[in-house]
Amino acid sequence: MQRETFFQLTTKDVDILTALLDRSPEDHAYLRLLRNKLNFSTICFRDDVPSDVVTLNSRLCYSINGRPHGPHILVQSEGDDLPAFAISIHTMRGLALLGLAVGEVTTIAYANGRHETLAVEELMHQPEVALRLGKHRSLDPAAELGQSGVVWFRPKNQRAFVPDNDSDGDDPGPQAA
Repeated sequence: MQRETFFQLTTKDVDILTALLDRSPEDHAYLRLLRNKLNFSTICFRDDVPSDVVTLNSRLCYSINGRPHGPHILVQSEGDDLPAFAISIHTMRGLALLGLAVGEVTTIAYANGRHETLAVEELMHQPEVALRLGKHRSLDPAAELGQSGVVWFRPKNQRAFVPDNDSDGDDPGPQAA
């Protein structure tokens, strides 16, 4: 793998990759990529990761050797039964995409000597951004509109309660209950 890219991982991503390293497959190319990812990445807290960086559960479009792929969701799950829209970090491509920013390119080398160049074309969803926006809205919804957090209002004038006098006397009223 060439060092032409700059990886940024969240602390959660690093924890998951470290666990993968402990129980990694026999694929030496995958292990080399995994170790490079862990050794040459900047680690960010969830709230600090840039909004254009691919993290777990991100939805993205990318290219492989110039051919477009996606949209796919980068997942932690593995297996042959993954849906067609998922790409796992247990694969070389999935692992290579993790931590890349939009516009960045990386080349991965497989054990058989084959190489692929991957480029992140578009990041349509990043969970960390969604969390930040969700927190932001719940803390101060007016700030998102460029307003201060103070909301001014004037209560409506309320009409005074006037009991309905039943002149016929046939309504027993609340006393009957």
